[in-house]
Amino acid sequence: LSSTVPTELGQLREMVDVFDMFCNGLEGPIPSEMGNLDKMSYYFDMSSNHLTVTIPTEIGRMGKLSSHINLHANSLTGAMPTELGNVQVLQEGFHLYSNLLEGAIPSELGQLN
Repeated sequence: LSSTVPTELGQLREMVDVFDMFCNGLEGPIPSEMGNLDKMSYYFDMSSNHLTVTIPTEIGRMGKLSSHINLHANSLTGAMPTELGNVQVLQEGFHLYSNLLEGAIPSELGQLN
């Protein structure tokens, strides 16, 4: 793939396990509509693409994820949203490395288990 992330993917509200778009050449921002995938219970992976702009605060709605969030190896900018602290039961990892993030790590991320 080599395209932007369609906002329509956020309409897959009944997706309950895995969202994996690892290493697909995706470009542009992560649509805020991805936060609508709030029933997902395992992992969310959009790593190793060409995603830009900030991490949408709506990703914090994915509070049921139990394994990991992978957004590493992109070109995401700005600060980490405090809402990411709403995802509290990640057992495997929270990967944001190899981006262009700035600012302090939000104290809300201390709520992650």
